[in-house]
Amino acid sequence: MFKDLCYAISGIDDLINAQGKGEEVSIENNSILNTYCPSYIPSEGGQCIGHSAALISAFIGLLKIFENHDVDASEKDKLTQYAILWLSYKLKKYMKMEDGISDIYENIKHNNNKI
Repeated sequence: MFKDLCYAISGIDDLINAQGKGEEVSIENNSILNTYCPSYIPSEGGQCIGHSAALISAFIGLLKIFENHDVDASEKDKLTQYAILWLSYKLKKYMKMEDGISDIYENIKHNNNKI
C-alpha cells in the first residue's frame, strides 16, 4: 500500500509542477489536472486557472485513485488522511493560508458529486 501511495503522490506532485518566485506561483496547464477543474467555456473540459484550482483538482484525483484501490475501509481512511496531509503541506508551501482556503472549499463543494 505505501509504495502505491508514494507513487500516487509523487505523480500528482509532478503534474502540478509549481514554480514559486516570491509570492507568485505558476503552474503548467495539464489535461489530467483539468479533469476536476471548473469549465469556463461550455462544451469544453475544465481548465485549472491558478494554484488553488490545480491543488483541488489534484486532491480530488488522489481521492479517486485511493477510492479505486482494492483495500478495506480502514485502509481507505488512512489513504484519505494522507491525501489531506499532502493538501495541507501544499497549501502551507505555496499559499498564504487566508488566500485560497475559501477557493478550495468552494471547489470541493462544487466537485462533491464527482468524488
